[in-house]
Amino acid sequence: MSDNKSRIAIVTGASSGIGRATTELLRSQGVTTIGIARGLEDSEGTRKCDVRDEERVRTIIQEIDSEFGRLDLLVNCAGITSSGSAPLGHTVEEWNSIVQTNLVGTYLCCKEALSK
Repeated sequence: MSDNKSRIAIVTGASSGIGRATTELLRSQGVTTIGIARGLEDSEGTRKCDVRDEERVRTIIQEIDSEFGRLDLLVNCAGITSSGSAPLGHTVEEWNSIVQTNLVGTYLCCKEALSK
């Protein structure tokens, strides 16, 4: 990344953990970075987004593409775990939520980003 000031990035899961740290690191290196997460509000550098919501993911990526003309980086950090259950102790509802966020959410973001 020789010219970071011209790079445009989206980082999912940007409200905490690895997603927030990645967002901060990219910004510190001069990359224009939009962090998205359920726990964020819409602002210049953030968007409220549940990655399980295909239409919202599509809208955000289209907005960023319209505003900046492209998307150079997508970093998928959005992910959840259950509240202390052993892996085989999840209810079907918990498991569905984990798969929808961690797997389907990543797929939806990649699908939309790669279509640009």
